[in-house]
Amino acid sequence: MKTETQAALDTTRFWKWFDATTTAAKATPVGEVMTTNKYVPYHNGGGTLAWTRDLGGALLMICDAANGLGDKLDEEYLVGLHMIDGESCADFVEGDAPNLAAAVAWCDKAEAAFAICRKWVKRLGCGFHPDTAGSRYTPALSEAEVEEYETDIEKFFADAPGDPYAFAVMALREGIASLGGMHLSDPNAFKGAKG
Repeated sequence: MKTETQAALDTTRFWKWFDATTTAAKATPVGEVMTTNKYVPYHNGGGTLAWTRDLGGALLMICDAANGLGDKLDEEYLVGLHMIDGESCADFVEGDAPNLAAAVAWCDKAEAAFAICRKWVKRLGCGFHPDTAGSRYTPALSEAEVEEYETDIEKFFADAPGDPYAFAVMALREGIASLGGMHLSDPNAFKGAKG
């Protein structure tokens, strides 16, 4: 027989609850929309749940106002893009949506905005800043790259939900982490941008 402490720590109960809850949620109209859009249930801790889509190092997240998986297509949803294991306020962008369709659309725009920032951080390194004109980087971008950059940045500012700069900061922090942890406060972090 298990002691009370052992029973409290029995993760089998959690997984039975989680599996039953998420299986039931997937069978609802909300679950059908979410699985069609490649979202899976995720446990945030403390009994809270969200639908997530993994972007490789970041998660798109959608939950109802009670931090659950949602019961109705037309209720309010909370949305966000969160860095996995993020530890600071620079590690997420969040918003809300009046219904599930709007929540999925918000996340699609967030994914596109983040992809643009990731692309240019990969190409330009820590010198990337969305306010910098493509022709102002050192070393210089080719004419074709400048045109591609300007098209991307125009789309980025037109479509990014919430604070567009938060997506840039997240991509920069991710890029910095991949280089061994240089901090944004380091004056060498932004070499290459001329303003």
